[in-house]
Amino acid sequence: MNDSQSRTSPLAIALFAVALCLVCSVMILGNSNTDRNSLSAEGIVAAFCLLAVPIVLVASRKELRLNPLHPISLLALITTLYYSLRGLELAFGFATVPQQGTPERHLVAGCLLITVTVVLYFAGFYSKFGVEVAQRIPIFYFPAKDFADRELWVALIPPYVLGWMSRLFLLSAGVFHFQRALPQIVQQFSALLNDVYAFAFYAYLMAVGLAIKGRAPRSVAIGAGALELGYGLSYGGGTAIFLPLAGAVMLYSYYRRPLRWTSVIAVFLIAIVVIAPFAYLYRYTYAEYVGESGTPGLSSVVGSVERSIDRLSDVTEYRALLLYRLAQLDATLIALDRVPSVLPFQWGGTFVPQIIASPIPRVFWPNKPTISTGRRFAMEFYDDPNPDEEVGSNSSIGHAAELYYNFGVLGLSLCFVIGIFIRFLWLRTEFLMKAECEAAPRIWFVLLTAPSINLVLAMYFTTLARGAIVLLLFLTIVYRRLPTKAYLHHD
Repeated sequence: MNDSQSRTSPLAIALFAVALCLVCSVMILGNSNTDRNSLSAEGIVAAFCLLAVPIVLVASRKELRLNPLHPISLLALITTLYYSLRGLELAFGFATVPQQGTPERHLVAGCLLITVTVVLYFAGFYSKFGVEVAQRIPIFYFPAKDFADRELWVALIPPYVLGWMSRLFLLSAGVFHFQRALPQIVQQFSALLNDVYAFAFYAYLMAVGLAIKGRAPRSVAIGAGALELGYGLSYGGGTAIFLPLAGAVMLYSYYRRPLRWTSVIAVFLIAIVVIAPFAYLYRYTYAEYVGESGTPGLSSVVGSVERSIDRLSDVTEYRALLLYRLAQLDATLIALDRVPSVLPFQWGGTFVPQIIASPIPRVFWPNKPTISTGRRFAMEFYDDPNPDEEVGSNSSIGHAAELYYNFGVLGLSLCFVIGIFIRFLWLRTEFLMKAECEAAPRIWFVLLTAPSINLVLAMYFTTLARGAIVLLLFLTIVYRRLPTKAYLHHD
């Protein structure tokens, strides 16, 4: 029997889980006492429901059970890491939200809010609308013909070199992970330079994909991977260091041996024990050497390493550092605490202006205002200690909190639309994996961007739109011809 025709509807299971959460919330709706202890039982139940719903949704679909790197599987995993675990930590009293006010009293409502968004993503993805949209909108692709294997990987060299030229220019201009002030020319051409520098990573992904399939020398992929690692170390961001490895693992899973959920859990544990401490150690030392202290001597660098090791050696301190990175639920609780009592509904003000201004290059609009939604959120929801500084900490509050901040609970309906859009992207990617010579950058783009529900909405939508155009331009350069127009026919 086809999984889509299974007896138990996944939407029915999901709606039952939401109903369970709503039943749990009834206890708090009539409770006028807002003491922290009076909410603990309901909070624990709500947090467990928040943890259970993504698991139930994944278990209800065969394609999700078999593929942890499916967009909806990744979305469920992100929800568990960024929301569910934090919800349990708060519910059991292991931590509190550090911001001012009483956000913990909204724990039940916050867990319900996230649970509903996950169900809406899932419902939108598996609705018929995503299929219909994918069939109606044409797809532009490069048919897998007229290219010998050697000709294809050699064709990656020009865009790869072009991407590295952009990278080297940005590094020479002082664009590092912790850099604050940028030269005027970099500010004017930053969007274009960032687009071009993505060519290098896309070329690396295609080389890895071809090497895994045995259609290109492995030495080419290994050499490109080493250069990508070197760039990540030069840039200073922990994410940039591990992206090459993440891309290789993703492609190996799709092309050679699919990852199992047990492997994903094992990778997560390795990330906690090995990768996260290394990333923190490197970023802290990098900040001392490049971002904060100019060019200190070796003794200063050694001192920063020793201080980082001391912090990581303290189990309590390390736990706090780790969970701080996964505390996206805090922003949801703060939003419920401050909106609309302190901060009014924005009615699209946090993302619509940036989406409108984004397509216009700064070179054509030199005085285009800098709209930093992340900086704004850092001041409004995370009590940034330097609110008068234009450049400083940037924070995301996640889709659920941002939609609530803009439109209230009704804003969550946009999550259903986003689910439809993810299905639209994934159907096209499945087609391209079969129709093009090498779809590695296509797969990476969708899997990295589509499930990123912790991004600010403006960045989420502009990255999807602008990134798709940049990727199409990259492939046009590689294949040296214009794309072919076609329509999908989904059974």
